[in-house]
Amino acid sequence: MDIGTIEWLERFIQQTSIPVIFVSHDETFISNTANAIIHIELTNRKQTPKYTFTREPYESYLFHRENNLQKQEQIAKKQVSDYKKQVNKWHDVWNKAEHQNVSRSDPRLQKKIKSLKNQKKRMDKATEDFLEIPGVEEASEFHFDSTIHVHRHKKILELSLETLEIANKQLSQNIKLSITGEEKVAIIGENRIGKSTLLKIIMDQIKEHSSLKIGYMPQNYEDLLDPTLSPIRFLVTTGEKEAMTKAFTHLGSMKFTSDEMQQTIRHLSGGQKAKLLLVKMIMDGCEVLILDEPTRNFSPLTTPVLCQALAQYGGAIISVSHDRRYLKEVASTIYELTSEGLTKK
Repeated sequence: MDIGTIEWLERFIQQTSIPVIFVSHDETFISNTANAIIHIELTNRKQTPKYTFTREPYESYLFHRENNLQKQEQIAKKQVSDYKKQVNKWHDVWNKAEHQNVSRSDPRLQKKIKSLKNQKKRMDKATEDFLEIPGVEEASEFHFDSTIHVHRHKKILELSLETLEIANKQLSQNIKLSITGEEKVAIIGENRIGKSTLLKIIMDQIKEHSSLKIGYMPQNYEDLLDPTLSPIRFLVTTGEKEAMTKAFTHLGSMKFTSDEMQQTIRHLSGGQKAKLLLVKMIMDGCEVLILDEPTRNFSPLTTPVLCQALAQYGGAIISVSHDRRYLKEVASTIYELTSEGLTKK
């Protein structure tokens, strides 16, 4: 949905008197509409399913979730620490009893040893009620090369397009776009106005007139991904050990399991496919990123991490997005595409 439609739906949900249940990755949308949260996640390297249900707004849920996780972790660590201290003291007493200069058959020693054994059983039994260090779904990590830097006077794009067409149908006209240096440009607009088509034209123009390395995330990931390959084989075609190690490391930072790294791409989720394309850009050292709705398949846990990484990225970014958080945190310049052309917002 484009931003206008998203905002209409927000108003509808806010004003309606009937219950609404929805799934969304859009943090701004969730914050503006939800008054109860069902959070479903996979913990312990995606082995353990977990859900949380709470009747409170999203921002309040995040605040309480973080506080509760910190408290639970503190209590769990203290319980383990106290237990270890008790066990150490118990061992000291046990060793003294074992080495007392009295006969093993002495009733007083036997009584003391029996008491110590019962004490150890009680201590071990108590550990069954210990809180566990909370397991949560881990956010992906995006590590763009910090040495990538496009000079601020470097001309990335100078586009002048009389008409924007698809299948002989004119969508827009008189499009002019100039991008310099590490500018981070986002294009918004109504659906079917031609944003993805314009993005492909921009990519072709940069490829034709620039030697910069370009990374591209299309709206349809399968345009670039061979579904019969594994993620590792997509990233490394030569089989070189160093490249393989780097690919495994980057995929691991994106929270791919070993099985997911080796299975065919057709079995990956939309979010995993998007991460795979980003890993490719990172490994290739791309200096220009062309991204068509980069956050649309990422969870609210991963989107903030990606936005931070892209905001700090030293190259140029040209993107289409309906994600208001992305537009606020990443985009340095926003253009709206209409039937009349591009307008800076």
